[in-house]
Amino acid sequence: MGRTRWLYAALAMLLAAGCGKSPQDTSESLRRAVAHGNIAEVKSLIAGGANVNARDATGKTPLFHRNADIVQLLIAHGADMNVQDRWGFTPLHAALRGRPSVAVETAKLLIRRGAHVQTRSHDDETPLHAAAALGDLEIVRLLVAQGAEVRAETRTAETPLLRAAQKGRLAIAEFLIANGADVNTQGGENFSSPLHAAVELGHRRLVRLLLDSGAAVNPTDQLGRTPAVRAMQKNQMGIAKTLVAAGAQINLHLAAYLGDVATTKRHIEAGADVNLRDDLDHTALHYAARQGQSEAAELLITNGADVQAINEYGYAPLHLAINHVEVMRVLLDHGANLNAGDWSGETALEKAIVRGDKEVVSLLLARGADIDLHMAAHIGHLDKVKELLANGADINLRLSRIDPSMLEELSAIYRDTPPKQGKPRGDTPLHRAVRGGHADVVEFLAATGADLEARGEGGQTPLQEAADLGFAEVAEVLISHGADVNANSDDPEDWSQTPLHIAADYGHTATVVILLAKGADANVKDAQGRTALDYAWDRRFADVVALLGGDANDPALAQKKLYTVILRNPAAIEEVLSPGEHDGAWIPTEADIQGLDLVLKSYLTENTAIQTRTYVEREEILARLRCYSHEYGGFTLDGTKYILCNLVIMGLPDTPSEERFTSRMDAWWGITRVIFDAETRTVVRVDCT
Repeated sequence: MGRTRWLYAALAMLLAAGCGKSPQDTSESLRRAVAHGNIAEVKSLIAGGANVNARDATGKTPLFHRNADIVQLLIAHGADMNVQDRWGFTPLHAALRGRPSVAVETAKLLIRRGAHVQTRSHDDETPLHAAAALGDLEIVRLLVAQGAEVRAETRTAETPLLRAAQKGRLAIAEFLIANGADVNTQGGENFSSPLHAAVELGHRRLVRLLLDSGAAVNPTDQLGRTPAVRAMQKNQMGIAKTLVAAGAQINLHLAAYLGDVATTKRHIEAGADVNLRDDLDHTALHYAARQGQSEAAELLITNGADVQAINEYGYAPLHLAINHVEVMRVLLDHGANLNAGDWSGETALEKAIVRGDKEVVSLLLARGADIDLHMAAHIGHLDKVKELLANGADINLRLSRIDPSMLEELSAIYRDTPPKQGKPRGDTPLHRAVRGGHADVVEFLAATGADLEARGEGGQTPLQEAADLGFAEVAEVLISHGADVNANSDDPEDWSQTPLHIAADYGHTATVVILLAKGADANVKDAQGRTALDYAWDRRFADVVALLGGDANDPALAQKKLYTVILRNPAAIEEVLSPGEHDGAWIPTEADIQGLDLVLKSYLTENTAIQTRTYVEREEILARLRCYSHEYGGFTLDGTKYILCNLVIMGLPDTPSEERFTSRMDAWWGITRVIFDAETRTVVRVDCT
């Protein structure tokens, strides 16, 4: 009996000491505890004898995880700071390749505790390479002070300076150059120089730093491209001019891009091939057309340039000249096919219609561009609509940017259930006329037999489109011809909203008035069980709340409103603009932002094409102006002050922040970003994320 008690006591002691688990079990437990940041569990496992240097299948030890407190604990218990994993990376490499918020403190700790700073991975990457890309100047200084080699090259000949340039790390590049980095090194996938990398990012200050530090202006990468050629291809006109001023060679393509007629002429007279293509399949005429260089374009064409040449994206020069009427005239005068489509089949006329550029639309129509019923309806060309219908055009023909068969295939892939078989979708000419806000065309189409309940590409009827965009007159015309004022979507994923739900949600007061007067049921609930009043209340539209029977004087209605906030964190600009798009941040005042909504509204209602890098629907932005919260920040570029405005439609509650702009992931809808010239108070660009 005494022996049995002794055995049980011994077993209990062994279990308490962790001997009830195999070394593999305790190592795995330690790895999990470290990965989850459970420092108490880590301490317990170490006290129980867990091996702090046990490796996983990739050769990593617990020290490869980046929690600074746990790393310090592991080091104190004998963790090897210089162990290498399967790829030759050390814990210091791993820390520097992680998230900046976590990496910095861990890396500093490892360096100060004596981690080797010169250890190379199997690809010859040193910790300094990783630190240069990470962007923390203090760590870079610390590594160099500990003996890290500034000119170290990876297996692909990348140096820390090249890594810094690839990420736009200006301060780090400046420090590395001051400490002996070679500004003319070349390496990486395309055998690029730091100057190439700076151009890729459009980083003007980094370009200037490299040039001032002795960088060669004409190195060629693996494809034979100089930095100036890359600036042209990336449409970095300012950088291209800077490089040319520094002595960059000007080939025919670059001369045409810059509008340098004399150099273009010299190249032609020297026998240059005017139809020579670069690695993007662009000819010199493509670049002249894109930049609006009409004189250079004329010179190229008269010397044999092909006006129908197609680049790798299926664009002819005419497609690229869409912003430049004079170049378009030159191209058309020399036989450019104005009805040619690009890779997606979109013609120059369709591009101009989408952009809302009436001058270009008028030019193309005057030159005989083919126009179909959808286009004519979209631009409000009533006579052409009548002519096309008289010649047999289908008044209810549906168009969609997405092939229905592809939509079904994608639905089947990404959903567990089969694709829903709702009503046929696709914009009819009536949808396009509604979207353009052309009440006269809507009137004619409705009277001529257009399907008033057809579902457009987004699943909405024409009346729902009118309610969405706040076109009260158009809505009234549709209702007068029998459109269903209570129609909802046939797709539950669209929340089955009626026109009244939609108009109330966006605060289109006049449209709400018309819908109610014409019999819209304010008590109808959508798929979420919400009425139009619920939407108006959530948006705090007191006038719409009153129309729908709510109490517009309820104090709760004023408690939560859309916000306007000025960001005071300079890093916020870095998060939404690339390094090449600004020289620094500044903080606007209330006076600086006063009245900018009116400036934007005026800009969007003008006939000019919107300057944008993305697809923008002016009608949709105008329709949402009452729903946007505003976030403002300031930046400078080339001595000019600009204001960036984030227009946000968010789900409630909306929480303004002076620290960061709302991102696409935070919002229910995409973000609209507007850049204003702070001095002239004009719109520079409108983009949607």
